[in-house]
Amino acid sequence: MFVDNNWYGQRSILSEYCNITDASAFAYIQHGALNRITETDFKKSKINGIKYLCWNERIKKIIDKNCNTNAIIIGAPFIYLNYIMSRNIDLKNIKTNGTIVFPTKSTYELNRDIDYNTLTEFVEKNYDGPYSISIYYSDLFKNFDVIKKKKWKIISFGKRTNKNFLKKFYNEIIKYNTVICTSINSAFYYSCYLKKKTILFFQDYDKNSLVLSNDKKLIKSNHIILKENPGLKENKLSKETLYILACKELGHYYRKTPTELKNLLGRSSFSKVYLAKILSAFYDFVDGYNKRY
Repeated sequence: MFVDNNWYGQRSILSEYCNITDASAFAYIQHGALNRITETDFKKSKINGIKYLCWNERIKKIIDKNCNTNAIIIGAPFIYLNYIMSRNIDLKNIKTNGTIVFPTKSTYELNRDIDYNTLTEFVEKNYDGPYSISIYYSDLFKNFDVIKKKKWKIISFGKRTNKNFLKKFYNEIIKYNTVICTSINSAFYYSCYLKKKTILFFQDYDKNSLVLSNDKKLIKSNHIILKENPGLKENKLSKETLYILACKELGHYYRKTPTELKNLLGRSSFSKVYLAKILSAFYDFVDGYNKRY
């Protein structure tokens, strides 16, 4: 987590929920579901007094143990987005069809390549079309001839700095009957939270041959979660059970009131609003603009 990041538009969502103009926050904001192996890598804040706003109890315990400031659970920004969107959209009455796939994406530190032949064959054999696939911005330069030949729709929600990223994701995923993920990540939890038919596809899982790049930490992280949830690997869990799993990871029961959240973002204090702007510029310089954005 970085101070005042707005990756995937999550700070913007929290601001909208509070009915305030989006601006720098005097806080660290957890921007996605964390890898179980690397989630213990939290470092002490360079400046005391800046709160870590995290998703759930597990992350809070890790931060409280490793850092020089306590974490506050606010839940994932996605639960706030769902609250906002559900005021205008009745998900039960939306006409849905087809299947969307979320392959494991590359990260800032690691490129990940996917066996699209195996993936598309599995999907078309087991699930109804039309078919769409979400490709992360950093993966768009890769070869998608297999997907194009099958006339799948390729979707991208832009860079992680796109403040409408998560809204675009939400408006797209609600259109489909089935959601398929090749790793246990944010998209997986979001889909489960929306009570979609959510499928995990691990081809030759122990070797993780669907994800062609060597990523031992991802494999270990998935193994931990699968072990905690018998039946998840085999896709035997009901929508309701998956929803409960998502509620726990996304901190559903920790959603704050607009007033509470506004205070935690530092938006109720003129001094914190001013300091947040300075700190944001400072961390752009210290951590590097490319890394933060």
